[in-house]
Amino acid sequence: MAVGNWAVDVIPIEGGVDWGITLHRADLAYQGKSTTLGDGISWANGPDGPETASAEIQSAGYYAVGVWKSGSEDLPRTGRYLLQFRPAGTVAVEELALRTRLGPIAPNPARARTAVTFDLAGAEDVALEVFDVRGAVVRTLAAGRWQPGRHRLDWDGRDAAGRPVASGVYLVRLRAGRYAAVQKLAMVD
Repeated sequence: MAVGNWAVDVIPIEGGVDWGITLHRADLAYQGKSTTLGDGISWANGPDGPETASAEIQSAGYYAVGVWKSGSEDLPRTGRYLLQFRPAGTVAVEELALRTRLGPIAPNPARARTAVTFDLAGAEDVALEVFDVRGAVVRTLAAGRWQPGRHRLDWDGRDAAGRPVASGVYLVRLRAGRYAAVQKLAMVD
């Protein structure tokens, strides 16, 4: 990396993993989320979107980037991410290319809890609902005006009355402005 202020983005592509990121000089020992040495940084931003680590690189050379699962609940989860380097202060590719879409549902199949992600290109009236295969609304996860960006909502596998749903196939539908999409979700015991 060249001298200057740099940002490293970990942009989730699919899966429900909460990623963390570590950046350090390559001549230093590996650094994880709890060990960062001089010229090293570690960052975890929480489960609702991309991670961005910013650092002032004081000497040009090789740097190592570690991407890790931030919590023990993330260990069994799978997922994919895009790693992006950019001068700090520039706009991430994700921000430029943000479009309205229903993102991944993970885990899927799910036992009792799953996360639904969606992106909004602009402020929209949103309806995010779970239906059974007969078309009856089981639960409304989101309704109302939402701001642009990436959003993640957890569903506890319960219906509107608070009862656990039965094993089977469910449909998750996002409506945002003119956009509508549906994904299947399998709930298992």
